Amino acid sequence: MGAGVGYSLQMNLSLRTHFAILCFAASLLCGAVEARPSPKNPPFTDAEAAQQVLVAELQFARGETAAGARAYLAVLARYPERDLAMRVTQLAAAADLPSVMLEAAYVWAALAPADETAQRALWDAQLRTGAWEAVAKEFAAQVKAAEPARRGEALDAAMLQLVEFDDATAAAQVARRLARGYPKSPEALAGLAQVAANGSLVTEAMQTLAALAQLRALTAEEAFLRLRLLATMGDHESVLKALGEPTPDEVPGKRLLRVQVLISAGDEAGARKALVPLLEAPRLRALGLRLLASVEMRAKRYDEAQRLYAELDTVNSKDAEGTMGMAAVARARGDLDKALALFSRIERGPQALQAQAQVWRLQRERGELHRAAADFDRFLAENPDQRATGMALRSGLLLRGGDGAAALAQADAGLVAFPESDNLLQARAAALDAVGRRKESLAWYAARTRARPWDPEALNNQAYQLALAGEQLPLAKKLAEQAVAARPVAAYFDTLGWVHYRRGQLPAAREWLEKALARDSEPEIAAHLGEVLWAAGEKARAEMVWRAGLAEAAPEDLPTLKATVLRVSGLKL
Repeated sequence: MGAGVGYSLQMNLSLRTHFAILCFAASLLCGAVEARPSPKNPPFTDAEAAQQVLVAELQFARGETAAGARAYLAVLARYPERDLAMRVTQLAAAADLPSVMLEAAYVWAALAPADETAQRALWDAQLRTGAWEAVAKEFAAQVKAAEPARRGEALDAAMLQLVEFDDATAAAQVARRLARGYPKSPEALAGLAQVAANGSLVTEAMQTLAALAQLRALTAEEAFLRLRLLATMGDHESVLKALGEPTPDEVPGKRLLRVQVLISAGDEAGARKALVPLLEAPRLRALGLRLLASVEMRAKRYDEAQRLYAELDTVNSKDAEGTMGMAAVARARGDLDKALALFSRIERGPQALQAQAQVWRLQRERGELHRAAADFDRFLAENPDQRATGMALRSGLLLRGGDGAAALAQADAGLVAFPESDNLLQARAAALDAVGRRKESLAWYAARTRARPWDPEALNNQAYQLALAGEQLPLAKKLAEQAVAARPVAAYFDTLGWVHYRRGQLPAAREWLEKALARDSEPEIAAHLGEVLWAAGEKARAEMVWRAGLAEAAPEDLPTLKATVLRVSGLKL
Protein backbone atom coordinates (compact mmCIF):
# COMPACT_ATOMS: atom_id res chain seq x y z
CA MET A 1 0.00 0.00 0.00
CA GLY A 2 1.29 3.33 -1.01
CA ALA A 3 1.40 6.52 0.88
CA GLY A 4 -1.85 8.24 1.75
CA VAL A 5 -3.22 11.34 0.07
CA GLY A 6 -1.26 14.49 0.75
CA TYR A 7 1.96 13.16 2.19
CA SER A 8 3.65 10.87 -0.34
CA LEU A 9 7.36 11.45 -0.97
CA GLN A 10 10.25 10.02 -2.95
CA MET A 11 12.78 7.92 -1.08
CA ASN A 12 16.02 9.78 -1.69
CA LEU A 13 16.80 12.48 0.85
CA SER A 14 17.53 15.77 -0.87
CA LEU A 15 20.60 17.94 -0.17
CA ARG A 16 18.23 20.60 1.10
CA THR A 17 16.81 18.18 3.67
CA HIS A 18 20.30 17.07 4.75
CA PHE A 19 21.21 20.73 5.20
CA ALA A 20 18.03 21.41 7.18
CA ILE A 21 18.77 18.52 9.53
CA LEU A 22 22.32 19.72 10.12
CA CYS A 23 21.18 23.31 10.69
CA PHE A 24 18.55 22.15 13.12
CA ALA A 25 21.13 20.08 15.00
CA ALA A 26 23.24 23.21 15.31
CA SER A 27 20.25 25.12 16.67
CA LEU A 28 19.84 22.46 19.31
CA LEU A 29 23.39 23.05 20.49
CA CYS A 30 22.72 26.79 20.65
CA GLY A 31 19.53 26.28 22.60
CA ALA A 32 17.42 27.82 19.85
CA VAL A 33 14.86 24.97 19.82
CA GLU A 34 13.59 22.86 22.68
CA ALA A 35 13.94 19.18 21.79
CA ARG A 36 13.11 17.62 25.16
CA PRO A 37 16.48 15.81 25.58
CA SER A 38 16.80 13.16 28.26
CA PRO A 39 19.94 12.35 30.28
CA LYS A 40 20.35 9.06 28.35
CA ASN A 41 19.79 10.68 24.95
CA PRO A 42 21.59 14.02 24.72
CA PRO A 43 21.03 16.30 21.72
CA PHE A 44 22.83 15.39 18.53
CA THR A 45 25.88 17.18 17.30
CA ASP A 46 26.01 17.97 13.56
CA ALA A 47 28.22 14.96 12.87
CA GLU A 48 26.01 12.56 14.80
CA ALA A 49 22.87 13.71 12.99
CA ALA A 50 24.52 13.43 9.58
CA GLN A 51 25.94 10.00 10.39
CA GLN A 52 22.58 8.62 11.55
CA VAL A 53 20.84 9.98 8.46
CA LEU A 54 23.56 8.55 6.22
CA VAL A 55 23.20 5.10 7.81
CA ALA A 56 19.45 5.18 7.18
CA GLU A 57 19.88 6.30 3.57
CA LEU A 58 22.46 3.60 2.89
CA GLN A 59 20.05 1.00 4.22
CA PHE A 60 17.36 2.28 1.87
CA ALA A 61 19.86 2.18 -1.02
CA ARG A 62 20.66 -1.45 -0.22
CA GLY A 63 16.99 -2.33 -0.22
CA GLU A 64 16.87 -2.71 3.58
CA THR A 65 13.71 -0.65 3.75
CA ALA A 66 12.50 -1.71 7.20
CA ALA A 67 15.91 -1.19 8.74
CA GLY A 68 16.24 2.22 7.10
CA ALA A 69 12.84 3.37 8.33
CA ARG A 70 13.59 2.19 11.86
CA ALA A 71 16.98 3.88 11.77
CA TYR A 72 15.23 7.11 10.89
CA LEU A 73 12.76 6.49 13.71
CA ALA A 74 15.69 6.17 16.13
CA VAL A 75 17.00 9.53 14.90
CA LEU A 76 13.57 11.04 15.44
CA ALA A 77 13.35 9.68 18.98
CA ARG A 78 16.47 11.67 19.94
CA TYR A 79 15.90 14.52 17.54
CA PRO A 80 12.18 15.44 17.52
CA GLU A 81 11.66 18.01 14.80
CA ARG A 82 8.65 18.63 12.58
CA ASP A 83 10.28 18.18 9.16
CA LEU A 84 12.11 15.06 10.26
CA ALA A 85 8.91 13.60 11.76
CA MET A 86 7.12 14.31 8.47
CA ARG A 87 10.00 12.67 6.57
CA VAL A 88 9.90 9.49 8.67
CA THR A 89 6.10 9.28 8.39
CA GLN A 90 6.31 9.58 4.62
CA LEU A 91 9.06 7.01 4.31
CA ALA A 92 7.24 4.52 6.51
CA ALA A 93 4.03 5.03 4.49
CA ALA A 94 5.86 4.44 1.21
CA ALA A 95 7.70 1.46 2.71
CA ASP A 96 4.44 -0.13 3.91
CA LEU A 97 5.49 -0.06 7.57
CA PRO A 98 2.34 1.00 9.47
CA SER A 99 3.80 0.62 12.98
CA VAL A 100 6.78 2.87 12.17
CA MET A 101 4.45 5.27 10.40
CA LEU A 102 2.23 5.45 13.49
CA GLU A 103 5.11 6.28 15.85
CA ALA A 104 6.44 8.98 13.55
CA ALA A 105 2.99 10.40 12.85
CA TYR A 106 2.34 10.82 16.59
CA VAL A 107 5.49 12.97 16.80
CA TRP A 108 4.57 14.93 13.66
CA ALA A 109 1.03 15.63 14.85
CA ALA A 110 2.28 16.66 18.31
CA LEU A 111 4.84 19.06 16.87
CA ALA A 112 2.39 20.49 14.34
CA PRO A 113 -1.06 20.32 15.99
CA ALA A 114 -2.59 22.74 13.49
CA ASP A 115 -1.26 20.89 10.43
CA GLU A 116 -4.19 19.05 8.80
CA THR A 117 -1.82 16.92 6.72
CA ALA A 118 -0.07 15.71 9.87
CA GLN A 119 -3.39 14.91 11.53
CA ARG A 120 -4.61 13.02 8.47
CA ALA A 121 -1.35 11.04 8.38
CA LEU A 122 -1.84 10.09 12.02
CA TRP A 123 -5.40 8.95 11.41
CA ASP A 124 -4.34 6.99 8.34
CA ALA A 125 -1.57 5.30 10.36
CA GLN A 126 -4.06 4.40 13.06
CA LEU A 127 -6.39 2.89 10.47
CA ARG A 128 -3.55 0.88 8.96
CA THR A 129 -2.55 -0.51 12.35
CA GLY A 130 -6.11 -1.41 13.30
CA ALA A 131 -6.71 1.43 15.76
CA TRP A 132 -9.84 2.50 13.92
CA GLU A 133 -11.83 2.94 17.15
CA ALA A 134 -9.41 5.69 18.24
CA VAL A 135 -9.98 7.44 14.91
CA ALA A 136 -13.74 7.07 15.32
CA LYS A 137 -13.63 8.67 18.77
CA GLU A 138 -11.55 11.58 17.47
CA PHE A 139 -13.94 12.25 14.59
CA ALA A 140 -16.96 11.96 16.90
CA ALA A 141 -15.38 14.42 19.31
CA GLN A 142 -14.72 16.91 16.52
CA VAL A 143 -18.31 16.77 15.30
CA LYS A 144 -19.70 17.02 18.83
CA ALA A 145 -17.55 20.10 19.47
CA ALA A 146 -19.18 21.94 16.56
CA GLU A 147 -22.02 24.34 17.23
CA PRO A 148 -25.40 22.59 16.82
CA ALA A 149 -26.32 24.83 13.89
CA ARG A 150 -23.09 23.84 12.09
CA ARG A 151 -23.04 20.16 13.00
CA GLY A 152 -24.15 19.13 9.53
CA GLU A 153 -21.17 20.95 8.05
CA ALA A 154 -18.88 19.23 10.56
CA LEU A 155 -20.28 15.83 9.64
CA ASP A 156 -19.86 16.57 5.93
CA ALA A 157 -16.23 17.69 6.47
CA ALA A 158 -15.44 14.57 8.52
CA MET A 159 -16.91 12.25 5.87
CA LEU A 160 -14.96 13.99 3.12
CA GLN A 161 -11.74 13.29 5.01
CA LEU A 162 -12.68 9.63 5.46
CA VAL A 163 -13.14 9.23 1.69
CA GLU A 164 -9.43 10.05 1.25
CA PHE A 165 -8.01 7.28 3.45
CA ASP A 166 -6.11 4.40 1.87
CA ASP A 167 -7.83 1.71 3.94
CA ALA A 168 -11.31 2.39 2.62
CA THR A 169 -12.90 -0.55 4.43
CA ALA A 170 -11.55 0.59 7.78
CA ALA A 171 -12.61 4.16 6.98
CA ALA A 172 -16.14 2.84 6.48
CA GLN A 173 -16.03 1.48 10.02
CA VAL A 174 -15.31 4.99 11.29
CA ALA A 175 -18.02 6.52 9.09
CA ARG A 176 -20.53 3.92 10.30
CA ARG A 177 -19.74 4.66 13.94
CA LEU A 178 -20.01 8.39 13.29
CA ALA A 179 -23.31 8.14 11.39
CA ARG A 180 -24.81 5.96 14.11
CA GLY A 181 -24.82 8.95 16.43
CA TYR A 182 -26.81 11.06 13.94
CA PRO A 183 -29.36 8.67 12.35
CA LYS A 184 -31.56 11.50 11.05
CA SER A 185 -28.76 13.61 9.63
CA PRO A 186 -28.73 13.77 5.81
CA GLU A 187 -25.04 14.76 5.92
CA ALA A 188 -24.16 11.69 7.99
CA LEU A 189 -26.06 9.31 5.71
CA ALA A 190 -24.79 10.89 2.50
CA GLY A 191 -21.23 10.70 3.77
CA LEU A 192 -21.57 7.10 4.94
CA ALA A 193 -22.98 6.07 1.56
CA GLN A 194 -19.98 7.57 -0.24
CA VAL A 195 -17.40 6.12 2.17
CA ALA A 196 -19.04 2.68 2.03
CA ALA A 197 -19.09 2.79 -1.77
CA ASN A 198 -15.45 3.83 -1.75
CA GLY A 199 -14.71 0.68 0.27
CA SER A 200 -16.78 -1.46 -2.14
CA LEU A 201 -19.28 -2.18 0.65
CA VAL A 202 -22.04 -2.28 -1.92
CA THR A 203 -24.90 -3.50 0.24
CA GLU A 204 -24.28 -0.98 3.01
CA ALA A 205 -23.97 1.87 0.53
CA MET A 206 -27.27 0.91 -1.13
CA GLN A 207 -29.09 0.57 2.20
CA THR A 208 -27.73 3.93 3.36
CA LEU A 209 -28.90 5.65 0.18
CA ALA A 210 -32.34 4.12 0.71
CA ALA A 211 -32.42 5.52 4.25
CA LEU A 212 -31.27 8.90 2.95
CA ALA A 213 -34.07 8.90 0.37
CA GLN A 214 -36.54 8.62 3.26
CA LEU A 215 -35.25 11.94 4.62
CA ARG A 216 -34.92 13.91 1.39
CA ALA A 217 -34.69 13.52 -2.36
CA LEU A 218 -31.35 12.18 -3.55
CA THR A 219 -29.12 14.66 -5.32
CA ALA A 220 -28.07 13.96 -8.91
CA GLU A 221 -24.67 12.81 -7.63
CA GLU A 222 -26.24 10.44 -5.10
CA ALA A 223 -28.65 9.03 -7.67
CA PHE A 224 -25.73 8.38 -10.00
CA LEU A 225 -23.83 6.68 -7.17
CA ARG A 226 -26.80 4.37 -6.75
CA LEU A 227 -26.66 3.48 -10.46
CA ARG A 228 -22.95 2.70 -10.21
CA LEU A 229 -23.66 0.41 -7.27
CA LEU A 230 -26.41 -1.35 -9.23
CA ALA A 231 -23.92 -1.86 -12.06
CA THR A 232 -21.46 -3.40 -9.60
CA MET A 233 -24.21 -5.77 -8.47
CA GLY A 234 -24.77 -6.83 -12.09
CA ASP A 235 -28.26 -5.32 -12.40
CA HIS A 236 -27.66 -4.13 -15.96
CA GLU A 237 -31.33 -3.88 -16.86
CA SER A 238 -32.13 -1.45 -14.01
CA VAL A 239 -29.13 0.71 -14.81
CA LEU A 240 -29.94 0.99 -18.52
CA LYS A 241 -33.59 1.68 -17.80
CA ALA A 242 -32.68 4.47 -15.38
CA LEU A 243 -30.17 5.99 -17.79
CA GLY A 244 -32.65 5.95 -20.66
CA GLU A 245 -31.69 6.98 -24.16
CA PRO A 246 -28.59 9.21 -24.42
CA THR A 247 -29.14 12.93 -24.94
CA PRO A 248 -26.80 15.47 -26.60
CA ASP A 249 -26.11 17.19 -23.27
CA GLU A 250 -25.69 14.03 -21.19
CA VAL A 251 -22.86 14.24 -18.67
CA PRO A 252 -19.76 12.13 -19.47
CA GLY A 253 -20.18 10.00 -16.35
CA LYS A 254 -23.53 8.65 -17.52
CA ARG A 255 -22.22 8.03 -21.02
CA LEU A 256 -19.30 6.07 -19.62
CA LEU A 257 -21.48 4.02 -17.27
CA ARG A 258 -23.82 3.09 -20.14
CA VAL A 259 -20.89 1.84 -22.22
CA GLN A 260 -19.40 -0.14 -19.35
CA VAL A 261 -22.73 -1.80 -18.54
CA LEU A 262 -23.35 -2.71 -22.18
CA ILE A 263 -19.88 -4.21 -22.49
CA SER A 264 -20.37 -6.20 -19.28
CA ALA A 265 -23.74 -7.41 -20.54
CA GLY A 266 -22.15 -8.60 -23.78
CA ASP A 267 -24.18 -6.21 -25.92
CA GLU A 268 -21.51 -5.37 -28.50
CA ALA A 269 -23.83 -3.52 -30.87
CA GLY A 270 -25.26 -1.42 -28.06
CA ALA A 271 -21.78 -0.67 -26.72
CA ARG A 272 -20.57 0.48 -30.14
CA LYS A 273 -23.56 2.80 -30.52
CA ALA A 274 -23.06 4.22 -27.02
CA LEU A 275 -19.35 4.77 -27.69
CA VAL A 276 -19.99 7.20 -30.57
CA PRO A 277 -20.47 10.29 -28.35
CA LEU A 278 -17.28 9.51 -26.46
CA LEU A 279 -15.28 9.12 -29.66
CA GLU A 280 -16.66 12.39 -31.05
CA ALA A 281 -15.79 14.46 -27.97
CA PRO A 282 -12.11 15.56 -28.12
CA ARG A 283 -11.64 15.37 -24.33
CA LEU A 284 -13.20 11.91 -24.14
CA ARG A 285 -11.79 10.38 -27.30
CA ALA A 286 -8.92 8.62 -25.53
CA LEU A 287 -11.35 6.95 -23.15
CA GLY A 288 -13.59 5.95 -26.04
CA LEU A 289 -10.67 4.47 -27.97
CA ARG A 290 -9.61 2.40 -24.98
CA LEU A 291 -13.09 0.99 -24.45
CA LEU A 292 -13.68 0.27 -28.14
CA ALA A 293 -10.30 -1.45 -28.35
CA SER A 294 -11.30 -3.64 -25.41
CA VAL A 295 -14.44 -4.66 -27.31
CA GLU A 296 -12.33 -5.61 -30.33
CA MET A 297 -9.89 -7.55 -28.16
CA ARG A 298 -12.71 -9.52 -26.56
CA ALA A 299 -13.98 -10.40 -30.04
CA LYS A 300 -10.38 -11.28 -31.10
CA ARG A 301 -10.44 -8.77 -33.94
CA TYR A 302 -6.78 -8.00 -33.44
CA ASP A 303 -6.18 -5.84 -36.52
CA GLU A 304 -8.83 -3.35 -35.46
CA ALA A 305 -7.69 -3.48 -31.82
CA GLN A 306 -4.14 -2.75 -32.96
CA ARG A 307 -5.30 0.26 -34.97
CA LEU A 308 -7.28 1.67 -32.06
CA TYR A 309 -4.47 1.20 -29.54
CA ALA A 310 -2.03 2.86 -31.96
CA GLU A 311 -4.32 5.87 -32.22
CA LEU A 312 -4.73 5.92 -28.44
CA ASP A 313 -0.94 6.03 -28.14
CA THR A 314 -0.96 9.08 -30.37
CA VAL A 315 -3.85 10.83 -28.61
CA ASN A 316 -2.59 10.16 -25.09
CA SER A 317 0.91 8.72 -24.85
CA LYS A 318 1.47 9.92 -21.28
CA ASP A 319 -0.20 6.96 -19.54
CA ALA A 320 1.13 4.36 -22.04
CA GLU A 321 -2.27 2.68 -22.29
CA GLY A 322 -1.95 2.48 -26.06
CA THR A 323 1.47 0.84 -25.82
CA MET A 324 0.13 -1.63 -23.23
CA GLY A 325 -2.75 -2.45 -25.55
CA MET A 326 -0.51 -2.98 -28.60
CA ALA A 327 1.71 -5.25 -26.50
CA ALA A 328 -1.35 -7.26 -25.43
CA VAL A 329 -2.38 -7.60 -29.08
CA ALA A 330 1.09 -8.83 -30.01
CA ARG A 331 1.03 -11.36 -27.21
CA ALA A 332 -2.44 -12.59 -28.17
CA ARG A 333 -1.16 -13.12 -31.72
CA GLY A 334 1.83 -15.08 -30.46
CA ASP A 335 4.39 -12.44 -31.47
CA LEU A 336 6.29 -12.59 -28.19
CA ASP A 337 9.31 -10.63 -29.45
CA LYS A 338 7.14 -7.64 -30.34
CA ALA A 339 5.18 -7.93 -27.10
CA LEU A 340 8.40 -7.99 -25.08
CA ALA A 341 9.76 -4.95 -26.90
CA LEU A 342 6.58 -2.96 -26.32
CA PHE A 343 6.20 -3.87 -22.66
CA SER A 344 9.87 -3.08 -22.06
CA ARG A 345 9.33 0.51 -23.21
CA ILE A 346 7.01 1.26 -20.29
CA GLU A 347 9.23 2.06 -17.32
CA ARG A 348 7.37 5.04 -15.86
CA GLY A 349 3.77 5.97 -15.11
CA PRO A 350 0.70 4.12 -13.87
CA GLN A 351 1.16 1.16 -16.24
CA ALA A 352 4.83 0.58 -15.44
CA LEU A 353 4.56 -2.11 -12.77
CA GLN A 354 2.13 -4.26 -14.76
CA ALA A 355 4.20 -3.75 -17.93
CA GLN A 356 7.41 -4.84 -16.23
CA ALA A 357 5.63 -7.82 -14.73
CA GLN A 358 4.70 -8.81 -18.28
CA VAL A 359 8.35 -8.43 -19.30
CA TRP A 360 9.30 -10.75 -16.45
CA ARG A 361 6.68 -13.31 -17.51
CA LEU A 362 7.76 -13.29 -21.16
CA GLN A 363 11.43 -13.60 -20.33
CA ARG A 364 10.70 -16.58 -18.10
CA GLU A 365 8.61 -18.18 -20.84
CA ARG A 366 11.66 -17.87 -23.10
CA GLY A 367 13.81 -19.58 -20.48
CA GLU A 368 15.69 -16.37 -19.57
CA LEU A 369 15.19 -16.80 -15.82
CA HIS A 370 18.24 -14.86 -14.66
CA ARG A 371 17.60 -11.96 -17.00
CA ALA A 372 13.95 -11.83 -15.94
CA ALA A 373 14.94 -11.58 -12.27
CA ALA A 374 17.67 -9.02 -12.91
CA ASP A 375 15.50 -6.74 -15.04
CA PHE A 376 12.58 -6.80 -12.63
CA ASP A 377 14.85 -6.22 -9.63
CA ARG A 378 16.40 -3.24 -11.41
CA PHE A 379 12.96 -1.77 -12.08
CA LEU A 380 11.95 -2.16 -8.42
CA ALA A 381 15.24 -0.62 -7.26
CA GLU A 382 14.56 2.40 -9.47
CA ASN A 383 10.95 2.63 -8.22
CA PRO A 384 11.20 1.98 -4.47
CA ASP A 385 7.61 3.04 -3.83
CA GLN A 386 6.50 -0.01 -5.85
CA ARG A 387 8.87 -2.59 -4.37
CA ALA A 388 6.47 -4.16 -1.85
CA THR A 389 3.62 -4.38 -4.37
CA GLY A 390 5.98 -5.62 -7.08
CA MET A 391 7.46 -8.40 -4.96
CA ALA A 392 3.98 -9.52 -3.89
CA LEU A 393 2.88 -9.46 -7.53
CA ARG A 394 5.85 -11.60 -8.57
CA SER A 395 5.09 -14.08 -5.77
CA GLY A 396 1.50 -14.32 -6.95
CA LEU A 397 2.53 -14.89 -10.56
CA LEU A 398 4.90 -17.67 -9.53
CA LEU A 399 2.09 -19.28 -7.56
CA ARG A 400 -0.30 -19.02 -10.50
CA GLY A 401 2.34 -20.71 -12.61
CA GLY A 402 2.42 -23.64 -10.20
CA ASP A 403 5.76 -22.91 -8.51
CA GLY A 404 4.74 -22.66 -4.86
CA ALA A 405 8.29 -22.97 -3.51
CA ALA A 406 9.53 -20.05 -5.61
CA ALA A 407 6.45 -18.02 -4.65
CA LEU A 408 7.16 -18.60 -0.97
CA ALA A 409 10.84 -17.69 -1.38
CA GLN A 410 9.84 -14.46 -3.15
CA ALA A 411 7.34 -13.51 -0.43
CA ASP A 412 9.88 -14.27 2.30
CA ALA A 413 12.50 -12.14 0.55
CA GLY A 414 10.05 -9.27 0.28
CA LEU A 415 9.11 -9.48 3.94
CA VAL A 416 12.72 -8.92 4.97
CA ALA A 417 12.42 -5.38 3.64
CA PHE A 418 8.66 -4.95 4.19
CA PRO A 419 7.72 -7.05 7.23
CA GLU A 420 4.32 -5.40 7.64
CA SER A 421 3.15 -5.45 4.01
CA ASP A 422 -0.36 -6.91 3.81
CA ASN A 423 0.18 -7.87 0.16
CA LEU A 424 3.35 -9.80 0.94
CA LEU A 425 1.90 -11.44 4.05
CA GLN A 426 -1.08 -12.63 2.06
CA ALA A 427 1.15 -13.84 -0.80
CA ARG A 428 3.16 -15.80 1.76
CA ALA A 429 0.05 -17.36 3.28
CA ALA A 430 -1.16 -18.51 -0.15
CA ALA A 431 2.28 -19.92 -0.98
CA LEU A 432 2.46 -21.76 2.36
CA ASP A 433 -0.67 -23.67 1.40
CA ALA A 434 0.79 -24.53 -2.00
CA VAL A 435 3.91 -26.11 -0.45
CA GLY A 436 1.95 -28.20 2.03
CA ARG A 437 2.26 -25.97 5.09
CA ARG A 438 -1.49 -25.66 5.34
CA LYS A 439 -1.77 -25.18 9.11
CA GLU A 440 0.45 -22.10 8.96
CA SER A 441 -1.51 -20.76 6.02
CA LEU A 442 -4.91 -21.25 7.65
CA ALA A 443 -3.64 -19.71 10.89
CA TRP A 444 -2.68 -16.52 9.06
CA TYR A 445 -6.07 -16.22 7.35
CA ALA A 446 -7.87 -16.84 10.64
CA ALA A 447 -5.78 -14.18 12.37
CA ARG A 448 -6.52 -11.75 9.59
CA THR A 449 -10.25 -12.29 10.01
CA ARG A 450 -10.03 -11.86 13.78
CA ALA A 451 -8.26 -8.55 13.27
CA ARG A 452 -10.73 -7.38 10.60
CA PRO A 453 -14.06 -9.19 11.19
CA TRP A 454 -15.87 -6.41 9.31
CA ASP A 455 -13.72 -6.74 6.17
CA PRO A 456 -15.42 -8.77 3.39
CA GLU A 457 -12.06 -9.52 1.78
CA ALA A 458 -10.73 -11.11 4.97
CA LEU A 459 -13.93 -13.14 5.37
CA ASN A 460 -13.89 -14.28 1.75
CA ASN A 461 -10.22 -15.24 1.73
CA GLN A 462 -10.47 -17.34 4.88
CA ALA A 463 -13.60 -19.04 3.55
CA TYR A 464 -11.87 -19.91 0.28
CA GLN A 465 -8.77 -21.30 1.98
CA LEU A 466 -10.93 -23.44 4.28
CA ALA A 467 -12.82 -24.71 1.23
CA LEU A 468 -9.57 -25.60 -0.53
CA ALA A 469 -8.42 -27.47 2.58
CA GLY A 470 -11.81 -29.12 3.08
CA GLU A 471 -11.73 -28.05 6.73
CA GLN A 472 -14.30 -26.32 8.98
CA LEU A 473 -16.74 -26.13 6.09
CA PRO A 474 -19.70 -24.87 8.19
CA LEU A 475 -17.48 -21.94 9.26
CA ALA A 476 -16.38 -21.44 5.66
CA LYS A 477 -20.03 -21.22 4.57
CA LYS A 478 -20.82 -18.66 7.28
CA LEU A 479 -17.81 -16.50 6.35
CA ALA A 480 -18.54 -16.70 2.62
CA GLU A 481 -22.18 -15.74 3.14
CA GLN A 482 -21.14 -12.74 5.23
CA ALA A 483 -18.70 -11.64 2.53
CA VAL A 484 -21.32 -11.96 -0.22
CA ALA A 485 -23.88 -10.08 1.87
CA ALA A 486 -21.50 -7.13 2.23
CA ARG A 487 -19.93 -7.19 -1.23
CA PRO A 488 -21.97 -9.10 -3.85
CA VAL A 489 -19.28 -9.55 -6.51
CA ALA A 490 -18.31 -12.44 -8.78
CA ALA A 491 -15.19 -13.49 -6.88
CA TYR A 492 -17.17 -13.87 -3.66
CA PHE A 493 -19.96 -15.76 -5.43
CA ASP A 494 -17.26 -18.12 -6.67
CA THR A 495 -16.02 -18.71 -3.12
CA LEU A 496 -19.52 -19.44 -1.81
CA GLY A 497 -20.18 -21.77 -4.73
CA TRP A 498 -16.92 -23.60 -4.09
CA VAL A 499 -17.75 -23.97 -0.38
CA HIS A 500 -21.11 -25.55 -1.32
CA TYR A 501 -19.31 -27.91 -3.71
CA ARG A 502 -16.87 -29.01 -1.04
CA ARG A 503 -19.87 -29.72 1.20
CA GLY A 504 -21.41 -31.89 -1.51
CA GLN A 505 -24.25 -29.45 -2.23
CA LEU A 506 -24.13 -29.49 -6.03
CA PRO A 507 -27.33 -27.53 -6.84
CA ALA A 508 -26.33 -24.62 -4.58
CA ALA A 509 -22.75 -24.77 -5.87
CA ARG A 510 -23.93 -24.62 -9.45
CA GLU A 511 -26.29 -21.70 -8.73
CA TRP A 512 -23.59 -19.51 -7.18
CA LEU A 513 -20.90 -20.40 -9.71
CA GLU A 514 -23.22 -19.65 -12.64
CA LYS A 515 -23.99 -16.29 -11.05
CA ALA A 516 -20.27 -15.67 -10.74
CA LEU A 517 -19.50 -16.61 -14.33
CA ALA A 518 -22.38 -14.45 -15.60
CA ARG A 519 -20.71 -11.47 -13.90
CA ASP A 520 -17.09 -12.26 -14.78
CA SER A 521 -15.51 -14.63 -17.32
CA GLU A 522 -12.53 -15.24 -15.01
CA PRO A 523 -10.95 -18.60 -16.03
CA GLU A 524 -10.77 -19.88 -12.45
CA ILE A 525 -14.54 -19.45 -12.10
CA ALA A 526 -14.98 -21.40 -15.34
CA ALA A 527 -12.72 -24.14 -13.97
CA HIS A 528 -14.81 -24.39 -10.81
CA LEU A 529 -18.15 -24.40 -12.61
CA GLY A 530 -16.89 -27.02 -15.06
CA GLU A 531 -15.87 -29.26 -12.17
CA VAL A 532 -19.30 -28.93 -10.56
CA LEU A 533 -21.06 -29.65 -13.86
CA TRP A 534 -18.85 -32.69 -14.43
CA ALA A 535 -19.68 -34.00 -10.95
CA ALA A 536 -23.39 -33.46 -11.71
CA GLY A 537 -23.10 -35.56 -14.87
CA GLU A 538 -23.36 -32.66 -17.34
CA LYS A 539 -20.08 -33.54 -19.03
CA ALA A 540 -20.71 -31.90 -22.41
CA ARG A 541 -21.56 -28.57 -20.81
CA ALA A 542 -18.61 -28.88 -18.44
CA GLU A 543 -16.26 -29.31 -21.40
CA MET A 544 -17.81 -26.28 -23.13
CA VAL A 545 -17.33 -24.12 -20.02
CA TRP A 546 -13.73 -25.31 -19.63
CA ARG A 547 -12.88 -24.56 -23.25
CA ALA A 548 -14.32 -21.06 -22.94
CA GLY A 549 -12.32 -20.49 -19.77
CA LEU A 550 -9.09 -21.71 -21.34
CA ALA A 551 -9.66 -19.38 -24.29
CA GLU A 552 -9.81 -16.43 -21.87
CA ALA A 553 -6.88 -17.54 -19.69
CA ALA A 554 -3.52 -15.82 -19.53
CA PRO A 555 -0.56 -18.00 -20.61
CA GLU A 556 0.76 -18.41 -17.05
CA ASP A 557 -2.63 -19.76 -15.92
CA LEU A 558 -2.99 -22.40 -18.63
CA PRO A 559 -0.89 -25.17 -17.00
CA THR A 560 -2.86 -25.00 -13.76
CA LEU A 561 -6.24 -24.88 -15.50
CA LYS A 562 -5.38 -27.72 -17.86
CA ALA A 563 -4.13 -29.77 -14.91
CA THR A 564 -7.48 -29.18 -13.16
CA VAL A 565 -9.41 -30.36 -16.21
CA LEU A 566 -7.17 -33.43 -16.57
CA ARG A 567 -7.53 -34.29 -12.87
CA VAL A 568 -11.31 -34.01 -12.93
CA SER A 569 -12.14 -35.48 -16.32
CA GLY A 570 -9.08 -37.04 -17.85
CA LEU A 571 -9.49 -34.69 -20.82
CA LYS A 572 -6.45 -33.02 -22.38
CA LEU A 573 -7.87 -29.74 -23.61
